[in-house]
Amino acid sequence: MLNIDKRFLAKEPDWTDSVYAAKMMLIYAASEIQKRILEDAPSFFSKHLAYFKDKYPSYFKNSLDVAEDCQNIIAAKDKIIERI
Repeated sequence: MLNIDKRFLAKEPDWTDSVYAAKMMLIYAASEIQKRILEDAPSFFSKHLAYFKDKYPSYFKNSLDVAEDCQNIIAAKDKIIERI
């Protein structure tokens, strides 16, 4: 959805890109209903989410629960990748 090829995950999208911000809002809203969406989130997702929560607070209302879930899922995914 974020148009990021998994081969190039090291490169973070531009935070000032309005299309990227809109996609983050969409993913965030969907993750409130379906938390499994965050399982494939890139490692920088939680950092960007924190930035967007500050910049657009009206679009990221239940931020604490989703941000914590996002960080937990990414941490678990990183541990699994380290084992491989």
